[in-house]
Amino acid sequence: MVADPGGVKRVAPGLVRASGFDFARTDLPPCARRGPAHRKTKTIMLASRRFLPLFITQLIGAFCDNVFKNAFVLLSTFGLASANGWDPTRTVFMIGGLFILPFVLVSGWAGYVSDIWPRHTFVRALKTFEAFVMLAAAAALHADSFYGMWAIIVCLGLISALFGPLKYGLLPVYLKVNELVGGNAWFEAGSFIAIVTGTLVGTRAAFGAAGRDEVGVLLIVLGLVGCVSTYFMPRAPAAAAPALSPWDPRTLWRSSVEVVGTIRRIPTLWQTVLGISWFWCLGAVLLSFLPTYVKNSLHGDARGVTNFLLMFAIGIGAGSFLGLFLSGGRIRANHVPPAGIAMSGFLLLWVLADAFAGRHLGACLVVITSGIGMAGGVYSVPLYAIMQHRSPVDKRGRVISANNIMNAAFIVAGALGAIAIAAVDPRPSALLGVLAVANLATSVYLVRLVP
Repeated sequence: MVADPGGVKRVAPGLVRASGFDFARTDLPPCARRGPAHRKTKTIMLASRRFLPLFITQLIGAFCDNVFKNAFVLLSTFGLASANGWDPTRTVFMIGGLFILPFVLVSGWAGYVSDIWPRHTFVRALKTFEAFVMLAAAAALHADSFYGMWAIIVCLGLISALFGPLKYGLLPVYLKVNELVGGNAWFEAGSFIAIVTGTLVGTRAAFGAAGRDEVGVLLIVLGLVGCVSTYFMPRAPAAAAPALSPWDPRTLWRSSVEVVGTIRRIPTLWQTVLGISWFWCLGAVLLSFLPTYVKNSLHGDARGVTNFLLMFAIGIGAGSFLGLFLSGGRIRANHVPPAGIAMSGFLLLWVLADAFAGRHLGACLVVITSGIGMAGGVYSVPLYAIMQHRSPVDKRGRVISANNIMNAAFIVAGALGAIAIAAVDPRPSALLGVLAVANLATSVYLVRLVP
């Protein structure tokens, strides 16, 4: 046993592959390698410095991103874009595209520097910058500044791209092996709940100047809380020595190529990242498709869309903890393919409901969105744990940044694919059917991960 500078006792690395993805440390006693942790251990993890400050930091970051992004989308849709000579529809697509662009451009560099720099210091600097961005966001909302909001979106996308390799890379540093699946379950549930609740709170900005000011004050307060919480995180020293100067402009491109090459050379990681990226592609397409579907097929309004988004988020949260229960805290992929098949089943059920449910379509959609979310939670949590656990220690940040690059590429490809399908056949059942078949093919592919 050795103690890291943050005072967290850790076992020297020595990972072996037991069978498939049921990995264990040979230098831990069987009770620590196998089976679920005791309830008291889980409670200690949740409330400890090893987990809680990082969880609060990432939860607040995801919440604030979606509050501001949705506020900007709604303000642009209902007058701000037109007042500045922009087309509202194109503006909304550009907001989403500009937010995700940094994930493609700087994720490789972010993964590299998160390995060679002290990670706790990097997080603190990043979240201090974010606190000032939240102050600027409040000023832009108060002034109803269209171009000021564009600058904020770029900053938030950059911060999210830089923070991604850090937050998922720190989990295996701070947590024990038998806590890693549980930590990912909390992260996954918290992220989706933050996305949906942040989207809901962001709608408040559409209610005049008072609403914009309320959202601005909330962003300032939460930005400060997120910044302060990073100072309670244990130390996490650099994991690798620098091979390239991080300030060399060529490092930006070379890092991206290198990180994707790293996961490509390790079949386990490549398959896992493809599974995660497909999940984000599917989720992004469905979340973009749902508002239009509710409006045209159910003749609902924004409140109706919100209700179905909430069902999806609740399903993801419940599924994340269901996956934790089914796995017994062990890092394995046994339940990933069945969960993927279940998602395809719910998508096909959606196709049937669209054709035959009639006036019961709304009730069916509640069950379907909840079911897709729950199956998605069971599907995704083990994949994140596998990715973290199987990553080389000195390249873990780069592996996670490669995952972010792949996620962004899949999301863009999914959006383009959805547009192409709609151009050929605009019926909702066409898109849903293609998604169901593609998801089923991915689930079959991921059977390779099961021993």
